[in-house]
Amino acid sequence: MIELKDGLNFHNFYLDCQPRTFFKRIKGETIGDWLKRTAYQGDAGFLGDTHWRKVNKYWIDTSFEITFAVLSFLRENKIEKEDLEETVGFDLNLKGTHNWTLSEIKKLEVVTEQKLI
Repeated sequence: MIELKDGLNFHNFYLDCQPRTFFKRIKGETIGDWLKRTAYQGDAGFLGDTHWRKVNKYWIDTSFEITFAVLSFLRENKIEKEDLEETVGFDLNLKGTHNWTLSEIKKLEVVTEQKLI
């Protein structure tokens, strides 16, 4: 791993090779294999994250809508997230990819007095 200023670093970059040879396709290597070998892997990896989003798209869109409605409610009523968390009794994960449970959604609907789904 190469450490840079401000805590940045490069994962998945080999110091013992030249970048030109690292990114060059190996004979017989498919484009998919090349992408897996050279793509930034990070925590879950770019390709893994993209695949996860495609597979879970059916509920991620609804999760985003719920998150947006909660954030709008907080802003309109000038309420802090921590105050709402205390009222509903659970931590709010407002990233847009939280897999909301039915009980969480219903509690939020009662508190915000709006239909979320």
